[in-house]
Amino acid sequence: MATSNSSFGEFNGKLGNLVSYQLKGKTVVRHIGKTKKPPTAAQLAVRQRMATVIKFLRPALAFINTGLLEPAINPQVSLTGTLLTITWSVTADMDWGIKNDRTMLLVYCPELDKVVYVLSGARRSSGQDEMELPANYAGKELQVYISFKASNGKSISDSCWVGV
Repeated sequence: MATSNSSFGEFNGKLGNLVSYQLKGKTVVRHIGKTKKPPTAAQLAVRQRMATVIKFLRPALAFINTGLLEPAINPQVSLTGTLLTITWSVTADMDWGIKNDRTMLLVYCPELDKVVYVLSGARRSSGQDEMELPANYAGKELQVYISFKASNGKSISDSCWVGV
């Protein structure tokens, strides 16, 4: 976004494919373009690391969010065949406002580079949720995460890694 300090067309910031900035007391305006220089080894390494992060996060975008709800207390996971069961502690003095929160479960299989998830599972007050995994997940390393979403969908807890 560009800002203008006068009516004579001067601006600071980005405007279309132009960028304006101050350099040694002078206003500089330049065209934004791509470099023709080959990337350095360090640039390629950073790009590779970012590609790895994006590759993991892209299939899970609907799941990813930051929230204000309490996370799961003492989450545990068990796997029987392809049936994944996650349990968590439910306290007797649980606040009424969070009893109806719904689980959000995410299972990542690094070997297959695939993610499956449930966005509205069991109620927090139940202390347990189950998820049937695809058959090709059997016997493979899995990374399991749980979080909670408010019943109105407006708040989400931080996720907890449960493992497997």
